[in-house]
Amino acid sequence: MKKILLSALLFVFIALPYIGFCAILHVPATYNSIQEGIIASVDGDIVLVEPGTYYENLNLYGKNIILCSNYFTTGNPGFISNTIIDGSNSGRVITFDLNEISSCQVIGFTIQHGNSSTDYVLYGGGILILDASP
Repeated sequence: MKKILLSALLFVFIALPYIGFCAILHVPATYNSIQEGIIASVDGDIVLVEPGTYYENLNLYGKNIILCSNYFTTGNPGFISNTIIDGSNSGRVITFDLNEISSCQVIGFTIQHGNSSTDYVLYGGGILILDASP
């Protein structure tokens, strides 16, 4: 019981600055893909992704959002291994390259099968951070 209460308080503490100013966008309940949720989001929003494997190559497009699995709300590490973003070896899995700042966070995912050889920048197959500081 204490652990659940502590997790709830931690979530409220983390989300407190955003209360009243953010939306929680649910993938796949409301948005079919993670990228759709990112595109629909605005600074301060939370894109909450349910467990599953998502074959996507994501770009945060300079949005300062929290992209997270249910690990963020529960603290249960099982959600990390059960919420997978798979780049299908067709590019980087996640790209931050438009001045995202420290309020932009990715929390609670397994990131796999990224590939950086698709363009002139040959690093960052899993996550590329270029001109940003998430």
